[in-house]
Parts: sequence; structure tokens; C-alpha cells
Amino acid sequence: MITLLTLAVNSGFSPYIPLLVFGAASRTDYGLAIRPSFSFVQEWGFLGALLALVGIDVVLNKLPGTASYVNRLGWLVKPAAAALIVASAATVSDQFVAPLAALAGGLALSVHWIRNWLIGRLGDRFMGFEGLVVGAYSEIGSTFVALFAFLIPVVGALLAALMLVTATIFGRRVERSET
Repeated sequence: MITLLTLAVNSGFSPYIPLLVFGAASRTDYGLAIRPSFSFVQEWGFLGALLALVGIDVVLNKLPGTASYVNRLGWLVKPAAAALIVASAATVSDQFVAPLAALAGGLALSVHWIRNWLIGRLGDRFMGFEGLVVGAYSEIGSTFVALFAFLIPVVGALLAALMLVTATIFGRRVERSET
């Protein structure tokens, strides 16, 4: 369960990386067992599409003209990715899958909100590149969190928590220095 919740939080940073690592890992001994109705998450076609989406997201999320659109799309895609991860591998009875998926979506939305808050706090301190800085932080960190969520789940959870705490502290410091 710690792996699933870590990946749900991680989806708030970047929706496609945790989903890609989750689907790929489910094909190995390190992965979680997938419910039969969600077996598409480990299919090569789905993983290939996710890989393409990672590349598109990395580029479009950094360009000033498209970043706001990608960000708005994140309010839908990030909780959906988190819910898909949890619903496809949760080892709970069927009646608890939907509430657990909703919780996962809420976690991803909360992280997405913190990410947007940080970008707003940075304002022009990075000369218009605050989205690039936070985006790189999100994607690099998301990759490590997703990998560790499977290899050493506690470390993955701690890395996700550290990313959130660091973003919050950094945002607060910037906020205080402006007043």
C-alpha cells in the first residue's frame, strides 16, 4: 500500500512518469499484481504511449506559450493517473477500490496545488523560467520517487515527502523575503 500511495503523491508532480514506471514494473518481479480488468497498464502499446507523453509533457510544460495549458490539463490528468495506479493494483475488496482511488486523486491534486503555488511564489525571481525550474525539479524527483517506490518503498515515500517539504519551505522563504 505504501508503494501505491507514494505513486499517487508522485502523480501530482508528474502524472506520466509514475504511471510509466508502475506499468513497466508490473511486468517484472518488482511490480505489483495488476487486477485483470486493468491489465492494459502493462501492455507495450500503453507503455509506449506513456513514454511519448512523458517527452511531450517535458517539452510543453517548459515552453512559456504552452505551460499554462499543460498546467490546466494537470488538474484532470494528475488525479486520473493516481486513481488509475491505485485502482489497478490495490489489494482491497472491490467496495473499497473507488474510495481509495478517490483518495489517491486527492493526494495528486494536493501536490499539484503545492507545485502551482511554488511557481506562483517564485514569480519573476527566475526571470520567467520558474516553470522550467519547478518542472525540472518535479520530473527528476518524480523519476527517483517512482523507482524507489518499488525498490525500497519507504525510501520512495521519504523522497516524496522531502520533495514536498522542500518545495513548501522554499516557497515560504521566498514569500517572507518579499515582505
